[in-house]
Amino acid sequence: MNQTFSIWGMKDIEEIMVDDKIFWKTTIHNPFKEDNHYKIGLNEKFLRTARQKGVEKIILIIGQRETMMSVPTEKMLKEKVKKGEFEDKPSIFENSAAMRIFYFVI
Repeated sequence: MNQTFSIWGMKDIEEIMVDDKIFWKTTIHNPFKEDNHYKIGLNEKFLRTARQKGVEKIILIIGQRETMMSVPTEKMLKEKVKKGEFEDKPSIFENSAAMRIFYFVI
């Protein structure tokens, strides 16, 4: 059974079950071009929640195109930190921690 929900700033996430595997499907509204590649930014809490809930793949709708990515492991996220492939954005809430955004080539 599919359900739709919102978490960590990501709206209208659809949870899909395929052969006992969990997929999340969501729309990316603002991909950007950097170093001749299109990239997207995904919130660290969104990615960690997906991993904790056993999500295997994330289906990304970008314009008229769909692409799929595996949910990154903790090791992959640590590697992205080492490479500087992230950004800490200030929280919109007073006295709250920054929001970490990880960047992915699509």
